[in-house]
Amino acid sequence: MSDDPSLSVPTSASDLFRLLTPASDSGPFRMPIEDVVTINRRVVIIGRVERGEVHGGDIIELSGDGQSITARVVRVEFLCWRGDGEPSASVGDNVGLRLARVRAEQIRVGWIANAQSAVEIS
Repeated sequence: MSDDPSLSVPTSASDLFRLLTPASDSGPFRMPIEDVVTINRRVVIIGRVERGEVHGGDIIELSGDGQSITARVVRVEFLCWRGDGEPSASVGDNVGLRLARVRAEQIRVGWIANAQSAVEIS
């Protein structure tokens, strides 16, 4: 058996929570896109926030396969509504982002959603 603590099995709920929670939420918004759906003619991208926060009204950049497009977040959707005011998503949240200015055919699973200012143009 190894003495490496990173290989140990969680023994409590707090150990499990620490294991599942990302180490840092600093930095600009970043979310890998796990699914793209259309609901009532609106495009919704689904994923887990890896870094930063996103709010309704934010402009984000969707990029992958050497392409990038800009979209506005109309609303942050949660599978389980927390009911604590204006919805926003932060690190670890599994969310759907309802978008404007984009069509579902323009986006692919595996692309990354970033805060617009976080994307470097090369």
